[in-house]
Amino acid sequence: MDSQRSDVRGVFHVYGSASDPQLMGRLIPRHDGVFHLAAVVGFAKVMPHLVQTVTSTIASAQVVFQIAAKHQTRTLFTSTSAVYGRGNGHPAKETDDSFVGPAPIQSWSYAYAKAAAECLAFAYIREALAPFIVTRVFNTVGPGQSAEAGFVLPRFCRQAVSGESLTVYAPGSQRRTFCHVADVVRGLVALMECDRAIGELVNVGGKVQISMRELAEVVKFRARSASPVETVEPPYQAGTYDDIESRQPDLTKIHDLLGYVPHRSLEDMVDDCLAEVQERRLVLV
Repeated sequence: MDSQRSDVRGVFHVYGSASDPQLMGRLIPRHDGVFHLAAVVGFAKVMPHLVQTVTSTIASAQVVFQIAAKHQTRTLFTSTSAVYGRGNGHPAKETDDSFVGPAPIQSWSYAYAKAAAECLAFAYIREALAPFIVTRVFNTVGPGQSAEAGFVLPRFCRQAVSGESLTVYAPGSQRRTFCHVADVVRGLVALMECDRAIGELVNVGGKVQISMRELAEVVKFRARSASPVETVEPPYQAGTYDDIESRQPDLTKIHDLLGYVPHRSLEDMVDDCLAEVQERRLVLV
């Protein structure tokens, strides 16, 4: 069963599943556009729940895409940079081949599921002329992100504020490009409103790469923390997790379409995360 309630602004929130065809069949025709963001997120949630990760990703995509295509409802699907796989050492372009690792390695399950959903979106684009847009989002950070779900920045911030060691998973040289959720949302909304984006695959992300060891040092400095930075082994069994050395988006396409440039600096992202962690600690105390 789904439930519905209105917030103070009169905006309605419906609680249910994107894989529920009756619910989606009622909601989608009533709206001009659909942002399909539903997914299992965070490796701490993905790794123990592989069946749910794969089936819910594909099932919800099938339901949303089928109904949206029937009603020709503009739909933006958020896929993941993980579909690029191991990459080729260069900023990932939408035209690049994917180098996803072997399916038996559990950490690739999310990438395979999202890739399947992408293929389904493009099948509807070609066969039903569905007005769909597919995006690959890179390492979004911001308010509400959970350290317990396996996200690295809130984990570092929590450790720094608590006086614990900042634990960097070996080798620590892994490089990522983070993007503040405010910049990601701005990009997604602009893409939804861009007619030229229909039928396209578009990267959405940040600009500056940083290693995990460097990120830990930035968090420690911004938090004015005396916590040590330690390199530890990842908390996953050997053969189940395949870390990536480097992941960075090529933003040429989204810039050409929208003039999009991410505004928030890495320091902004860290400061926002630290402020939220500190606020939570004050509430708990």
